[in-house]
Amino acid sequence: MQLRYKILSFIMLCMGSLGFSQTDLTLYNMNRTPQSMYQNPALTPPTKVNIGLPIISSLYFQGINSGFALKDLLVLGSDDSLTLDVDNMLSKLANRNLLAVNFNTDLISVGFRSGQAYLSLNATTKTYMRFTYPEDFFGLVWKGNGGFLGETADFGSLAIDAGMYHEIGLGYTRDIFDDGRLKIGGRLKYLNGVANVYTSRSDISLYTDADYFNLTANSDFQINGAGLP
Repeated sequence: MQLRYKILSFIMLCMGSLGFSQTDLTLYNMNRTPQSMYQNPALTPPTKVNIGLPIISSLYFQGINSGFALKDLLVLGSDDSLTLDVDNMLSKLANRNLLAVNFNTDLISVGFRSGQAYLSLNATTKTYMRFTYPEDFFGLVWKGNGGFLGETADFGSLAIDAGMYHEIGLGYTRDIFDDGRLKIGGRLKYLNGVANVYTSRSDISLYTDADYFNLTANSDFQINGAGLP
């Protein structure tokens, strides 16, 4: 029981922290942030020159978990106590759930104003991961195969799509009016893939005999990769 709590707590900690992440759409209205130009090339920061260096410049992290919310796992009691309700969390899961993580870092970025125009250049490394998991995935972790006596635990939707690529972007923005009320802008991007791994076929199941606890596993899956060592 303690081992299952530790495994589940670790997974919940990872997913719980993801639930508070912001999406990159937040940048769209942050026109004082130079990276807002990545979402809307017509936006320009108020400064005349912007320079971004590795590590001390732009770092972006995004996390998404569609399966459940933290409140589904931690239930608030009438005495303000928190109770771990795993069964309630499992009841919120769909047949197919998504866990996604994105991480971007600027290697270098430069932007400067010249008259009514603003030019920008960025070199960015982007990493992403999409992991889909079925309801039975957590059910097996929490209940063990004893929770599936005479039943088949289906992991058919278990899949991953992860990769890394470099982006080089060149942006141009111009003021139509002197007061900046109307602008036009555009951005050209060159993308260079580094590595990718994804599941192209996934058919996994585990059957537990109700009388003798015999396990019958079935697996038919294929994972493709490129650029991996």
